[in-house]
Amino acid sequence: MSTYADPESTICQRHPVEALFRSCLTALLLSRAAWCIAATLDPDALQQQLIARFGPARVNLLKDWQHLVAATKPLGEEAKLKRVN
Repeated sequence: MSTYADPESTICQRHPVEALFRSCLTALLLSRAAWCIAATLDPDALQQQLIARFGPARVNLLKDWQHLVAATKPLGEEAKLKRVN
């Protein structure tokens, strides 16, 4: 009989609430990432969500941000950081 136990399965057996929390958190993060990708693909939907949450006054901020993203797309990471900051 081996005394070695898989640490991950031991955690799940000893702390089922923690394992459930990790699973839920992972599912939440994956669904949020999918939502962000979908919103990025549809700028009109993103604008409508922005208006619904914060009102029409913030639309210009969104447009400025979209222009900044488009303008910095071909740049390297360091140049993007300098431009944004």
